[in-house]
Amino acid sequence: MSPSERDVRRAAAKILHLASPEPTSRADLSALYRFVHWARRNPLLRRVRDLQMAADPAGILNIGNSGAIAPGTPEHEQQQQLEANLQIAMTLRDVTLFLLVPQDETKPLVARLGDLDLKSTAKMEEWVRIERELVEEGWYEGVEAERGMSRQALDCWLFPEEWTPEGERRFLAPRTVRV
Repeated sequence: MSPSERDVRRAAAKILHLASPEPTSRADLSALYRFVHWARRNPLLRRVRDLQMAADPAGILNIGNSGAIAPGTPEHEQQQQLEANLQIAMTLRDVTLFLLVPQDETKPLVARLGDLDLKSTAKMEEWVRIERELVEEGWYEGVEAERGMSRQALDCWLFPEEWTPEGERRFLAPRTVRV
């Protein structure tokens, strides 16, 4: 979601396991271009981001403490609404995006969201702790390495034994849903 084309290319190259965001092979260049084009044009990621922002415009570190507010007061009701909205925002922050990038350039990229189970507000203290760590350790600014942190590996091949020789997941074929 970065407005920086360079950042989007760099992230896409890592996700696609390319050696560089400036690949030299035609196949890698095509995959990178198609991925970046999808990320820039497809409304799915923007929609998830917009829903997150609408549900939690202030951020978890600014939500306050509901235990300090007397039950039955307008402030308590407002705090409960903030927590309910935060529950939705945290659910949307913890989704998994499955993206199929077919090797065949004529086929479109296919995206699916998973892990959309509603998160429990019982984890509120954990969310605050994690958010504080992310801010203090520099993860949002990309300076975590300067502060002694190391990024986790981005490898996720999703059961490669299930891939066909053409590089496509067998079970991601378009399906008809009957209502």
